[in-house]
Amino acid sequence: MELINSFFADQMMLYTCLVITLVCTLGIFLGKIKFFGVSLGITFVFFMGILAGHLGVSLNYDVLDFMLSFGLAIYGYSLGLQVGPSFFPSLRSGGLSLNVMSICALLISTLITLIIFFISDLPISELVGVMSGAVTCTPGLGAAQQTLSQISGNEKAVADMALGCAVTYPFGIIGVILVILVLKNILKKYSQTENSKKDNSGETPVLLTIRITNPNFEGKTLSHIVNSVNYNFNISRLRRGGEVVSPKPTTELHIGDYILMTTTQKSIDKIVPLIGERLDMKWSSVDADFITRDIYVTQTHINGKTLGSLQIRNKFNVNITRINRSGMNLLATKNLYLLMGDKVTVVGSGSAIEKVENLLGNKVKKLDEPNLFVTFLGVSLGLLIGSIPLMVPGISVPIRLGLTGGTVLVGICMGAFGYKIKLATYTPQSANQMLKDLGIILYLACLGLQSGGQFVPAIINGNGLIWLLYGAVITLIPMIIVGFFSIRYKKGDMYSVFGMLCGSMGSPPALAYTQDSTDGDEPVIAYAAVYPLTMFLRIIVAQLLITVFTVLP
Repeated sequence: MELINSFFADQMMLYTCLVITLVCTLGIFLGKIKFFGVSLGITFVFFMGILAGHLGVSLNYDVLDFMLSFGLAIYGYSLGLQVGPSFFPSLRSGGLSLNVMSICALLISTLITLIIFFISDLPISELVGVMSGAVTCTPGLGAAQQTLSQISGNEKAVADMALGCAVTYPFGIIGVILVILVLKNILKKYSQTENSKKDNSGETPVLLTIRITNPNFEGKTLSHIVNSVNYNFNISRLRRGGEVVSPKPTTELHIGDYILMTTTQKSIDKIVPLIGERLDMKWSSVDADFITRDIYVTQTHINGKTLGSLQIRNKFNVNITRINRSGMNLLATKNLYLLMGDKVTVVGSGSAIEKVENLLGNKVKKLDEPNLFVTFLGVSLGLLIGSIPLMVPGISVPIRLGLTGGTVLVGICMGAFGYKIKLATYTPQSANQMLKDLGIILYLACLGLQSGGQFVPAIINGNGLIWLLYGAVITLIPMIIVGFFSIRYKKGDMYSVFGMLCGSMGSPPALAYTQDSTDGDEPVIAYAAVYPLTMFLRIIVAQLLITVFTVLP
């Protein structure tokens, strides 16, 4: 190691970059190898960093801290942007329940910490450090250190707090992954599978054929039926006799007509009895003059406009059956707004669909261009918001969301509401995934390099082993209890529960591992739904423990 250091003595910046990239390279490569049928994915980068630090690789702490923070900021924004478009709909449908379970995990970990405090001779400062590492909450550690410095000025206690976090942090990451692995194998039969969740989701658009039998709709226009039935649906094709047409709002319907309808799964049992009877029918054999085409929204002036304001059906005599946004299918209603990158499914004649193409854009190549302006704007705003001090009664030190909480929050808001300020926030999925992975990999590599040098000595000397034991208890028990209850008794979707567990622990590495196990966005959406509130509460809890119990013997 001394030979290597002497060789790069006058090239330290190059040496730093080389070490970080090698740690990332080896970690990614080894992360693909399966041990007992399980691979850690990019999380292995963290352990490569620990190994390098333990072997004596020493880099400038400030440089590592910068790379770690910058990587985490990029990751946080990219994560928020990915889930933004579908975040608030998912929050309304299941976010409250996820936050309740996440807070339960927080309360259990806090209770365990207090029990250990009262039955052991460890000071609260060390236990708060152990707890911060066990739940991988470094913002909570920083806030608690500031509070302790103001209350006692005991620099040794502040240093021991950081060391306790460093010892328990690695297992805080691997422990969540272990719990996920165990729960996945034991409770799989109790959870909705990913496919059944998508198929049975109440909001998923479904195509069905209905023959009109209700005499109350005889001679009524399509717009009359839409206003009479208080459920969202679209009718894209109408068959009467041997003729198939694309109906307009003024088209009259008659008993015996066949209609092709798009509605949500939860509305089928209510709509069908009102109109007629459901049938199985192959429309492709009777409507050769109609085609179905997916058109991408690439025109910037369309961004944020509602389908109703565009009057596409009246102008072009076509029907829009559904919208795909960030992998989620949405029913095409008049109040639904369009965003850059939306995939719009259109049914009509070839000439009419070409006109719709000209309106919406459908220039797929344009979507491949990275939107770097919005990316750096979002990261900048996230860092600013994360640094805003929030005063909480009874807490002497202001609370901050930190760079992760701030960037995740801004990413969500820009993805969900950017269109309201005429800001096209669409980023190609591959580009956003690249940014997200790059950010988390840099974070893991630098975090491992920072803690690797003191990890083994802290365990061998002093209270390291007991810290590690207590940290494992704080990590595992809340995750097992909350995860088991959520899947076994609440019948929650498995990957949503795993995302919630990762968010309650503030563990991006565990989330990255979970995301590698599924093609859906359920873990990411659940993580983003619980992370901001849980992280905020963990920061408050860490400071409260220091404030209340530091004065105790």
